[in-house]
Amino acid sequence: MSDQSLVVDRTVADLAAEMIAIFGGTASAEAKARAERSRGAGNAVTFATWRQTERLIALLSDEATRGTLH
Repeated sequence: MSDQSLVVDRTVADLAAEMIAIFGGTASAEAKARAERSRGAGNAVTFATWRQTERLIALLSDEATRGTLH
């Protein structure tokens, strides 16, 4: 994942946690598929929510250290 700022709300955080609990290692792919379905249906708000969820799952799955270490 590239070094991007990611700001999410409680809904996205809860969705990411639920997706990880249900789908495990494939949670990011499932969130991506849901985002694509929402985009195809023309639902921009749901697309954005699923896209943020996908990014948060990827960030949580990344074992690399980010930010400042103390």
